[in-house]
Amino acid sequence: MTKVARTLNPAAHVVKRDAFIECALRLMQAKGYQQMSIQDVLDELGASRGAFYHYFDSKQELLGAMVDRIADQALAAVAPVVDDAALTATAKLEHFFEGIAQYKTDRKVLMLEFIKIWKSDDNLIVREKVRDTVVARIAPILARIIRQGITRSRTTRLNGRFSALPELSSGSSALPRDRFRSLTKRLLTSGLGKEAKWPQSSRSTS
Repeated sequence: MTKVARTLNPAAHVVKRDAFIECALRLMQAKGYQQMSIQDVLDELGASRGAFYHYFDSKQELLGAMVDRIADQALAAVAPVVDDAALTATAKLEHFFEGIAQYKTDRKVLMLEFIKIWKSDDNLIVREKVRDTVVARIAPILARIIRQGITRSRTTRLNGRFSALPELSSGSSALPRDRFRSLTKRLLTSGLGKEAKWPQSSRSTS
């Protein structure tokens, strides 16, 4: 008898994977990441352990997907500003960071939990994910805005609040360590108030 190969429905795969991510975000906001277990997610969804491991190798891999989801949502929220040809570069930068801050303010409990995880040496994956997101997704957006400003004004001068960013105008997404730390700090803590204390250890940016 000829064995028929199982076909994968990509759309169904995305929907089911998304369900795990959205459920985990809700549970993390309700009880915290450390207190949330894979079994909690399974119970909430009525899913099997085998189904979970079909999409994620571990709880930490699920956490990485949660970071990606938050980045997707936050960047989607500010996309109209970035694409608005009528705005100056400085206005775009202002609205970009204001939009990111508002996104986090609206999800304050969840974002404070992510910062708590960021501080934990047991969750290096969060720091790596945030770094990768800043380098691969956010830095190019900021670089495009800055190049727009340079093209229009023939100068690299920017509002003082954005003085950490001109290096991006070269087209490279790399930032010096101290300026990368400054940018990451602003992206993570803006809009969250004094509760979002930034870790002082240099290991936090590694």
